[in-house]
Amino acid sequence: MRRTSIVALLTTTCALTPVVLGLTGTADAATQSSITGTAFTDSNRNGVLDTGETPRSGDVLYLFASDGSYVKNATTDSAGNYSFSGLSDGDYTVSYSSTTYSGLEHDWTPTTTGSLQPTVHVHLSGSAQASFGWRPIVWSTSLSSPVSQTTTANGTTVQSFNDAVTATQVAALLGTGALLGDEGSSATVRVGYGDVDQTVTSSTSSNGAYSGFVANSYISWDSWLSNADANLFHEYGHAWSLYFATIVQQDPSLAGYLQARGLTGDSRLGSSYAWNVKELVAEDYRQLFGNAAAAAQPQANTDIPPAASVPGLKDYLQTTFRTPSPSTSTTQTPPPPPAPAINGLAMNPTTVSKSGTASFTLNTASTVTLTVRTSAGSVVATLLSSSSQPAGTVKATWNRTTSSGTRAKSGAYVLTATATNGSGSTQASASFSVS
Repeated sequence: MRRTSIVALLTTTCALTPVVLGLTGTADAATQSSITGTAFTDSNRNGVLDTGETPRSGDVLYLFASDGSYVKNATTDSAGNYSFSGLSDGDYTVSYSSTTYSGLEHDWTPTTTGSLQPTVHVHLSGSAQASFGWRPIVWSTSLSSPVSQTTTANGTTVQSFNDAVTATQVAALLGTGALLGDEGSSATVRVGYGDVDQTVTSSTSSNGAYSGFVANSYISWDSWLSNADANLFHEYGHAWSLYFATIVQQDPSLAGYLQARGLTGDSRLGSSYAWNVKELVAEDYRQLFGNAAAAAQPQANTDIPPAASVPGLKDYLQTTFRTPSPSTSTTQTPPPPPAPAINGLAMNPTTVSKSGTASFTLNTASTVTLTVRTSAGSVVATLLSSSSQPAGTVKATWNRTTSSGTRAKSGAYVLTATATNGSGSTQASASFSVS
């Protein structure tokens, strides 16, 4: 999930189509040029203020220099007119203030700027005009009835829920990405439905095998207007990565990705939004396989290296990650463990007065039982009972106490060890005395 806030002032850093309108005349002096225009409701959507169309009064506009620095502001009058005067010739940007635009963006879209943004670039020589026509946006609030819908070449369903941007335009932007594939038939991208950027996925699991993957990616209208490229490729990165993790790798935990990213076992995983593994891989997809504008956005998690600087990560995601792992049916069965063997069984000291330590070495992991017996074979004490022991040295202390809690009598005793695993069982004995 990725959400980019609208900046306080729209500047020339926005990726917009330059529009030059109404250049006329020459200036009498270096600072006597002006930019004028009209804001109006463009009911017939023709980009011109026609008779009967309503001017917009009280709209605040900002003027920026070619380097993006603020110059001044103006407010439209009762006739919808504004003016920036006393200017030097050169390049400028006229933009709606964020305060005015925030009250318009959901219901209105410009018809005179050449883009969805209320911004006009002007080359000023004497005088110029930059007018702002606005027409109402047609919306659908029914999930089953988008305003427009299309399918991309890789099978992704794309839907738009208003007529300010078409599904075809969304699909064209998605098509500028570098890695679209088999996930498409399972993915749907929805622009303008709801106010939250999110990707919702589902799948079914039977006997540990995953199937039936579905991903629905939602990009809010605010996010589309503020940063369509980054938000689209981040959300689609969820659909892409979770499809290959779940269906191809059969690993929804993304363990393979974390290893490739160098984050296996990192204690910060899951500690915050930025450390959510699904957000990490979606951000990596945006940076590595989104278009240039999407890739240029800063990485959400600043505590880890950018995706492009992680050796082998890009290659892993576009090759190994998209290749099915060997199925369990073709995986070779590991060889059985060796049969257990007991070596060096002894009681130390060999004559026990107060206590002694029984020890031996075990060649392989086994279940061990260790007892003290009389010379006739009766169990006096059990030191280990069906105890799982790894390969190596096994030790147990005996305090000369019998199983009934009494003190063992002086005499001859036998230490008996039994080791068992899936490949067999073995037993060893060693004599010692008690004084």
